[in-house]
Amino acid sequence: MTIEDSKVVVRRYFESWNANDLEMLDSILSPDVVDHTANPGQPAGREGFHEFYRAWHTAFPGFRADIEDMVAEGNRVATRWTFHGRHLGVYNGSAPTGRDVSFTAVSIEYVTDGLITDEWFIGDTHEFMRTLTRGDG
Repeated sequence: MTIEDSKVVVRRYFESWNANDLEMLDSILSPDVVDHTANPGQPAGREGFHEFYRAWHTAFPGFRADIEDMVAEGNRVATRWTFHGRHLGVYNGSAPTGRDVSFTAVSIEYVTDGLITDEWFIGDTHEFMRTLTRGDG
């Protein structure tokens, strides 16, 4: 695979989130994909991604993740992106607030043979929680 091919896979990854399309997500995740920043107790592999995916789509239905920058080298793709959503469902034990929230994050995916095998996530969780609890984001 070329670097550009790997970037296409990662773009589809973000498209699957925005479209709330688990079938598309599964088509680009290795069955034993590793989430290196998984939540405590999150199952391994695709099952863990499904759990995380459903939780976010329940808490923030119709959210959008906008790709700001994408850089790739070898089989690694780094993406800076911005999340935009409205808190309409329970998130991490917090009742819905109806507030618009956003945060910026960087994800790094390893892509092998057209599938994402590993992901690391670094997000501005402080900004996210600030906008979630105060609604001034």
